[in-house]
Amino acid sequence: MSYGTNPFALGGWNNAQNPASINTNENRFYSNLPIQVLQASRPFNGQQIKGPRPSFSTYRFMHPGAPFVPTTAPVDTLNSVVVDAYAQPCFFVSTTTQGYGSPAIGGPQPASTTTSMTSSTQVGQIAFIEWFRHPVAQLANIFQRQLISTIIQVRSASTVVLTVRGRTYQWVRNPGEAQMYFFDAGFNPPELMAIASRENSGTVMLNVSPTAPQQGLLEVIVFSSALLLSGRTLD
Repeated sequence: MSYGTNPFALGGWNNAQNPASINTNENRFYSNLPIQVLQASRPFNGQQIKGPRPSFSTYRFMHPGAPFVPTTAPVDTLNSVVVDAYAQPCFFVSTTTQGYGSPAIGGPQPASTTTSMTSSTQVGQIAFIEWFRHPVAQLANIFQRQLISTIIQVRSASTVVLTVRGRTYQWVRNPGEAQMYFFDAGFNPPELMAIASRENSGTVMLNVSPTAPQQGLLEVIVFSSALLLSGRTLD
C-alpha cells in the first residue's frame, strides 16, 4: 500500500458530509464507530496515555449550525466551527466551490475549491487551502504557500510529520483506534501535545496541552487535524 496520501483517511476517517472523502466499505473502518473518548492506549513507544490530563483544554469541531441544527452526522472538519470548553467560537473553517475549468497545479480541474480558516481573535484568514490536483496550503506565520504533502509528510500508515519553526511534530494513530495523538518528537520520550477523537455526537474533540498555545501550536493543531480528519487525499 502506498502512503503518499492521507493515511488517516485511508484508515477510515471518512466523512459522509464531504463528497471527497473515502466511502468504500474497506475504508470505512471508523465510520460511525461508538467512541469511548480518550481510551487508555499506547500510541507511541509503549507510553501509557490515560485520557486528558486535568490541565488539558478542550476544543470541538462543531457543525456550523450547531446547536440550532442538532444532528449526529459526522462533522465535516472543513466546514465547521471550532469552539472552546465554554462553547465560545475560536476558529471558523469554510469550504466553497466556484466556477469550472479553473487552471490548477498539475492540470485543469472541473471547479475551483478552496478552504479558509479564520480566528475569532484575528482579522482576516489565518489559513487558506486550494484544492488543486495536488492541493496547496498556507498557515499565517507558520507555513508559506506550498504543497500540503510537504507540510504534512507521510511516514507510514499511522504517522505523519510536520516541521514547525525547525522542530518536528507527529500525528500518530494506532491501528484499531478512533483517535490520534500529536507529539513533540523533539523530546525523549516525546511530549504529548494534543489528542483528537470523534464523539458519538458526530463532533470532533481536541484535548490540547497548556504548552501548545504557549508555543504557538494551537493553530497548527487545529489546521492539521482538520485536514487529516477531512477524508480528503492530501497529495
